[in-house]
Amino acid sequence: QLDGRSAVRVRGQGTEFDSLRDYVEGDDVRSIDWRATVRRRNLVVRTWQPEQHKRIIVVVDASRTSAGRIGDVPRLDSAMDAALLLVALAGHARDRVEVVAGDQEVRVRTGGAEGTKVLADVIHDLAPVHPVLLEASWPRLVSAFTGRGNRRGLVVLLTALEPAAVEEGLLPVLPALVAHHRVVVASVADPSIEALAAVRGSAGDAYAAAAAERTLMLRRRTATAIERLGASVVDASQPGQFAGSVSAERVDTFDDVDLVPHRAAFRRDAGQGADDAVDLRFPGVGGQNDAHGGRATLSRERRAELLDGSDDEGETDARAAAPS
Repeated sequence: QLDGRSAVRVRGQGTEFDSLRDYVEGDDVRSIDWRATVRRRNLVVRTWQPEQHKRIIVVVDASRTSAGRIGDVPRLDSAMDAALLLVALAGHARDRVEVVAGDQEVRVRTGGAEGTKVLADVIHDLAPVHPVLLEASWPRLVSAFTGRGNRRGLVVLLTALEPAAVEEGLLPVLPALVAHHRVVVASVADPSIEALAAVRGSAGDAYAAAAAERTLMLRRRTATAIERLGASVVDASQPGQFAGSVSAERVDTFDDVDLVPHRAAFRRDAGQGADDAVDLRFPGVGGQNDAHGGRATLSRERRAELLDGSDDEGETDARAAAPS
């Protein structure tokens, strides 16, 4: 209030307790406070306010997949636009936002403060980042923010839904992340692939359509595997809609989220004891500093199980597109 502004308390669907009031017709019965009802001998409900000071982590993949062009724009540019929009929204909502960008190395690690001033720092730090023709080291990128603390937050991974890169790099990391955070994997699709799949006038067009259908099928299968591990997927069909689609995931993202189901799913999906399991002992996540304990591993067999049979319908479309 020193700068002339005052805090506005908005009641509604939130996660922080605000006050008690008498029940009125139409209120959610789940909001009834039974102890207060007994004391007052009248139905009383709890009211809530939107949560502030949430932790939001944005990870920008600057590896080889970010060099691909979607139309006339590099994929990395779309990811940066989405990251900056998230930072701006988080700053106005007084959330604590962190931004990590990199490939095999961490190129940018900034933020961690609240307020709108962090946006200028993020813009300055992301400006020199460019695609590097190397695979992303997701354990290293994740360690860049998990080492700063175990507070639960929203983690937005801006990357490409490329099957090979996701299967070998990102999938093994997800079980440890979803056990502690709300995870969103966001990617922008190439509209030219869908256009190829729709044209089947000649034999050449049919072969191109079959290849496009297979590409789309593998993309859907990869997204399904990510969702089975407990993360959400944003797959924008147009580059211009990508930033808006990602920012929409921030709204009410912490409502009705329970850590226990995520940990249970993590223990179920992790392939403990496999000879070729991938060790994901991140600082503050799967290592000795983890308050919840345990090693985070996802076996190759489990990864294959997640990917196999995810989209039989897509395989049928690809076969139908191919000329006989």
